[in-house]
Amino acid sequence: AGCNDYLAKPIDRKRLIELLTKYRSPTQTDNDSIVESIDTATQEVKELTEMCSSTDPTSGHQQDDGVFPVKNPLNWSELTTLMDNDEDFIKEVMEAWLIDNPTRMAKLIQAVKAKNATDITSCAHAIKGSAALISARALSQSAMQLETAGREGELGNAEMLLADMQTEFNQVKSFLSQSNWMEMAKVQSGRQPVSES
Repeated sequence: AGCNDYLAKPIDRKRLIELLTKYRSPTQTDNDSIVESIDTATQEVKELTEMCSSTDPTSGHQQDDGVFPVKNPLNWSELTTLMDNDEDFIKEVMEAWLIDNPTRMAKLIQAVKAKNATDITSCAHAIKGSAALISARALSQSAMQLETAGREGELGNAEMLLADMQTEFNQVKSFLSQSNWMEMAKVQSGRQPVSES
């Protein structure tokens, strides 16, 4: 097909950088332009996330007894490996995920209501990939089941599959809406002790 190489999803950041370096050696001017574009996009994501958080009543919520209110739906070990242990980058990815995926889910809900197999397949596939990227395994698996149903045109249980997927999606969204989600992920994965307050 004319491809020089490929990466399977979910994308491993370290491997991606290796391949980009292998096939392109940008000039300093190119580098400056790329960095500036990334910085601009990052700032926009942060501003949008702050706007969303300010209207989300669950954002930053934690029970007074110090017990984490939401179970971690992410595989922290896998996530840090995929993102090359870059916590700042992980935060940026999660901020973008929270912006992009509610729209995708809304489109998927409409597609299931309309029994539109093509749109079901497309939307479920997009969410499956984005869930795999952030190591939300249960959500990715649930989306794959709905994607398969759409691809095969077997929509008899599409609403039930959608309900299961919405449960997983809401759990991920609720978890990432916590201001201390990264600390929770580390603690619940055993990577960090619970801080005393």
